[in-house]
This record gives sequence, structure tokens and C-alpha cells, in this order.
Amino acid sequence: MKLKWFSRIMIGSLATLSQVALITSCKTNNSVIAENDNPTKTETPDKTNDNPIKEYKNELNNIILQNKENDLLNDLLQTKIRDIELIEENQNNNDIDLKVLENKDTFIQNVNLILNKTDNKLQKIQNEFSELNIDYSAINKMNNYLISKNQDLAENQFITFKNNVLSKALDELGNYLDITKNGNLSFISKQREIVTKWRNFIRDNLPQGYALVNRIADGDTIYGPFYNNPSNGVKFGSKLLISIVEDDSGETREKSTGVRFRGVDTPETLKNNPEKDRHLAKYEAEWGEKAKIYFTELIRKNAGLIYLYKSTEDHYGRWIALFFTNQDMNNETELSVQMVRDGYARVAYISNSGKFKAKGEIEKAFYKTILEAQTYARENHLGFWNIGLKEVFGKS
Repeated sequence: MKLKWFSRIMIGSLATLSQVALITSCKTNNSVIAENDNPTKTETPDKTNDNPIKEYKNELNNIILQNKENDLLNDLLQTKIRDIELIEENQNNNDIDLKVLENKDTFIQNVNLILNKTDNKLQKIQNEFSELNIDYSAINKMNNYLISKNQDLAENQFITFKNNVLSKALDELGNYLDITKNGNLSFISKQREIVTKWRNFIRDNLPQGYALVNRIADGDTIYGPFYNNPSNGVKFGSKLLISIVEDDSGETREKSTGVRFRGVDTPETLKNNPEKDRHLAKYEAEWGEKAKIYFTELIRKNAGLIYLYKSTEDHYGRWIALFFTNQDMNNETELSVQMVRDGYARVAYISNSGKFKAKGEIEKAFYKTILEAQTYARENHLGFWNIGLKEVFGKS
């Protein structure tokens, strides 16, 4: 598939960036020290100072040798060396006017600044590319999944759109040289525009029952997912909303719907509210953050897509739902089951009777699976079970 090939190009680009970003700064006084794969290696110029031009050339050549990948910097240094060689050709070394070299230290210091500035730019670019490659991988997974299922998706239209986007992306790849030489970030921003258009297209053509996660609040709740379910009156690409509310300034804003796991509870994260935070258990905030990170990884692994099975709503107006990886609704891969099995969540708010009774065959089967998952985590001391519930949950 063309996209997979393009992803390999992106990953290869990252490898190149890693090599380029090894540029290190140089220090000068009587010697130049440059670091590369052998940080102990030091090149020391001629100590006699009988030939200051030769010493200067040696210093510049050392910088070139240690920064072979930086074409822009080396072009600058080579030009400087040619200027020095012209001085050598036209003057007797014993009669050289040292004023010709009076800016030597300043020039070397400027080279130092160039190296540092280039290194910072390349590090920024490398970070941007890493994030961009994650985006491409997620979108690639979404593409493959949706096309394979071919659900409520205009496949021909989607493939045409995808090919057009890919063509533009490959055209832009030629600008990669601008990044390595000049630190030009325009390529990154253009790629992000393409990623955004691509993601929006998928969002607006979600198969029925699927949601694209918008924001993860903590280890068991998401907010305002993009969702498609005509039976609930929610159209393609719509964001789940409770209502339009008025804030203290009198302006209106959208209030997003939360969607919470059915039948599980995760440790609370810090709320920056002293009254609420003081009730947290000793290790609750720590494990609350770990649960959120793990939940985020599960969402990302599924390319941000989930298949929602709504159970009910709570008193906050949030949906209570099962988060399946696809419409097959396999309990073993349901996200909250995975959270419980690995010790990041506990079974709660679900039972065989009473207020939280599991209703229908789907919920009853889910309840059985999630109890088995919790037994496995507890017996194997996984996650917070290695510490104990009292140290992780402030509420009973």
C-alpha cells in the first residue's frame, strides 16, 4: 500500500535526522575539541605558532571533519579556508600581518553559535517528525481498518481522497533537504495540514456506532468524542454534546458529553482542588496518572477509534458505555477489561442485582469477563494490586 511505503520514508527520515542531530558545539583556545562517535579523540593544532595561518586552517578543518553532515556549515568553513589559502599564496609566512587573522577567535565563536543553533533546530524538527510519524501510523491503521470493514463508508470516494493526499505529501517530501540544511519548518506545518484534513475526512465518515476520541479526561472517561449513530440522532462527524450552557460572563459555550466505562473505576488524578485532593489515598494520584497514560496507549493503539455500546447515563449526564475495539464486541479486548486485567482499574458499579445490575446478555457476559480479569490481576499482583487497594483508592 502506498501509505505504508510513505511511512517507511518518514521513519527513514527520522533516522537521518538522528544522525544530523549529533552535531555538537566546539570549544577553542589553543585547541579545538569536537565530539563525535569517539568523544575522547582530540585534535591539537601545531603548538609552535610559527605558522598562525596553518593553525587556523587546522582548526577549521577539524570542525569540518567532526561535522561532516552539516553541508551548510561546511560550505561556510570551506569558503573561509579558501580565503586563508589566498593569503598564503600571496604573502611570505614570516611576514604575515597578523591583523588579517585578528577576527579568528570571533569567527570560531560564531561557528560555535551556528552549531548550537543548528543543533537546537534539528532537535526541534526531530521531535516534530516523531509526533508526525505517530499521526501517520494512527491514520494508516484507521484507513486499513475502515476499508477492510467497508462500513457506511464511500470506499471509492475515500480511496480517491487518500490518493490525492498521499500525492501531495510525496510532492512535499522534496522539501526535506530544506529542513536538514536550513532548519525550515514549513515542511512540518504542511504535513500537519495534510494529517488534519485526512483525520477530519475519517471523522466525518465514521461507520455507525464508531467514535473518534476527542479528549481523555482520566483513566476511565473521555469527553466530546466524534460519533456517528443516527438511531441516537447523532449524525456523521458530530461531537457528542449535552447542551449549550452560559458561563459567568454571559457567553454561551458547548458542554461536551462525557463517556465513562461501564463497571470499572480507576484511581483519581489530582484536580488542583485542595478540598478534593486531600481525600486521595497515599498513591492514588500516582496511579491515577498511570491509568490515564495506559488508557491513552490503548486508545492510540486502536488509532483513536472505539465502538461504543451505550448502557445508560449517570447523574452528570455522561454516557455509561462499553468501549469495544470494533463492532465484533469481543469482551476480551474491551478496553476496560484490559485496564482491569493489567491492574490499572478495579471492578465497580456493576453487579448481578440492585442499582448497578448487569442487564441483557451483552452486559452479563461482560460482567463475567471483567470479574475473571480482576481475579487474574489480583492473584498475579499486577499494577496497583502489588500495593493494595487502601493505598490507591481514597473512596471505599
